[in-house]
Amino acid sequence: MPRNGARSNQNSSKLTRQLYAEMYRRSVDHPDEFWSEQADLFLDWFHTWDSVLKHDIKEARVEWFSGGSLNGAYNCLTRRLPDHAGTIAFHSIPDDNSPDKSYTYGALAAAVDNIARKFSNAGICAGDVVVVHLPHSIELVGAVLALNLIGATYCVVYSGYGAESLAYRILTTRAKALVTCDARRLSDRLLSFHPKVEYAKTQCDTLEHIFYFDKYATLPSDVPRDHVLDIDDTATGDEIQPAQTDAGAPLFIMHAAPAIGKSRALVHSNGGYLLWAAITAKYVFQLSGEDVIWVTSDLSRNCGHALGLFGTLLNGATGVICEANPLELDQNRLEEIIEEYSVTQFCAGGSIIRRVRDIGAGAYTRRDLSSLRILASAGEALKANDWIWFSRNFGNDKLPVVTTWGQAETGGPMISNLAGIATDRPGSVGLPLFGVSPAIYDLDTGEETTYPNQEGALFITKPWPGMAVTIYGDHESYKDAYFGPFAGKFLTGEGAKIDENGCFWVTGRIDDIINVAGHRIGAWELEAALSSHDSVVEAAAVGFPHKIKGQGIYAFVKLDSDDSENERVKREIQNVVTDKLGDMAAPDVIQWTGAMPKTRSGKILRRVLQKIAAGQVDALGELATVADPKVVQDLVQNRPESD
Repeated sequence: MPRNGARSNQNSSKLTRQLYAEMYRRSVDHPDEFWSEQADLFLDWFHTWDSVLKHDIKEARVEWFSGGSLNGAYNCLTRRLPDHAGTIAFHSIPDDNSPDKSYTYGALAAAVDNIARKFSNAGICAGDVVVVHLPHSIELVGAVLALNLIGATYCVVYSGYGAESLAYRILTTRAKALVTCDARRLSDRLLSFHPKVEYAKTQCDTLEHIFYFDKYATLPSDVPRDHVLDIDDTATGDEIQPAQTDAGAPLFIMHAAPAIGKSRALVHSNGGYLLWAAITAKYVFQLSGEDVIWVTSDLSRNCGHALGLFGTLLNGATGVICEANPLELDQNRLEEIIEEYSVTQFCAGGSIIRRVRDIGAGAYTRRDLSSLRILASAGEALKANDWIWFSRNFGNDKLPVVTTWGQAETGGPMISNLAGIATDRPGSVGLPLFGVSPAIYDLDTGEETTYPNQEGALFITKPWPGMAVTIYGDHESYKDAYFGPFAGKFLTGEGAKIDENGCFWVTGRIDDIINVAGHRIGAWELEAALSSHDSVVEAAAVGFPHKIKGQGIYAFVKLDSDDSENERVKREIQNVVTDKLGDMAAPDVIQWTGAMPKTRSGKILRRVLQKIAAGQVDALGELATVADPKVVQDLVQNRPESD
């Protein structure tokens, strides 16, 4: 059995600004000593590591806790059973009218064991890659932990992605199996997963098994019943022994969109990621075993995965999983859930906060929110007016509002105001977390910024445990993409600045990534999907301010003939993008154009399109480089309403 470290929820010392400063300084000045202590505090290990960190700067190779071995499912569930088997692990709220269910640590451990047994019986074992394509649900938790229990590497794919996006992720990971379900609910209708699964079967020659959860009892009759999974199955069998997985081995793969090209299959390692999820959830939320935390972010996304799943269980807390689309919940329903389950930490994405604020309270019954200790937002930047509204309407201006910055590459939050210990400045993301050494560089000069509020590109100058360690099967691309611009420094792709109090502000992407309600979508991938429609000659996609999503998608489309410019073609284009990439990638606005604004060398002027999409038609700047200025005039004149 693993060697027991001290339990993290027994560490009752409340983080203060002074304690943060002391811990942070130790983490950057003496990282081996600091992370060795934290790994022993937060996790149980089968074998202790030989070295805390191996780092080859030239080759961009990082390995945390080399020589050590552990198991994530054991750390999340099994070690809790002797004393806390009856403690609630998750409250599960379905997306229909069926009753809510609560799963204790004991019940969830039994469910994970049963699912793992089916995987093992089918020949899934340590080292295999399995794609998990499920809605935000307790079933996703069960599948992920079951794969982790047997030592398999998993790749969670957002349930809203289209058939081609799913197939691409199976192909890039060479997945041996797919875990999915019969359908997902979108508003008041069910969307079958069957067409996507059938497409994947024709495209992916590595797939040997497909496992299904029959969530809505709509599975086709020809599905092999030995591959049907049930989170509530109470069958028993031989106990599945947790795999003793190397700390440096892949735990999971998460895809992230670059500005150009297909999404990257980012690999996170066992020991580093588990420790990062545990320590960030602990200190960002002041989390303990007595807390009930509700992270609304989808479990397939960075924030939901790190904080809502692993961070919650590794700290012995209770989580809330609401299967309904959070963008369809109003303030009444949000408060009802908080009251019913005595939620202590409520973490909502910026798009949810903006939507609830926008639609108003309606027929409103004020709920008892006295259980709340901390409000939080993650996954996208929270602007000052959103921060103020959230604080006032859910915290009565008395609770700390946690803001964070992180991305798929980072494995969780990297910068945060840590439950209010940093100066609460609405719009700021706060201070660097332990071991994080951020720096802001001017990309033109290559020099680090020197004065407050000077903007530049955000880099991380030292390794941290949660970081993605490679791109699956393509380490050279990983090295070039993230460490190529400044050797040894990790390029985040974000612009940032530091204010006079030392707090960080993230100003937005410095590339052509569009962040739609926390989903990163590459402009190149969007344009390829748009151009696949038979009537589309050329397309360009940019982000624009969206009052709910933060950023929406604005597409400029040139068709092969004017008589095609009608609502039918718009719907077809929307459907093509949805089928290929998923519903979150569908353009919010499509503007027809006879030509694109280009330089004389033929390069599309994206800055001009971004200004037009944002309605900033009086601030287009110098247009001397435009080959045909009349194109810009026509775009401005024919700009549709975009809000």
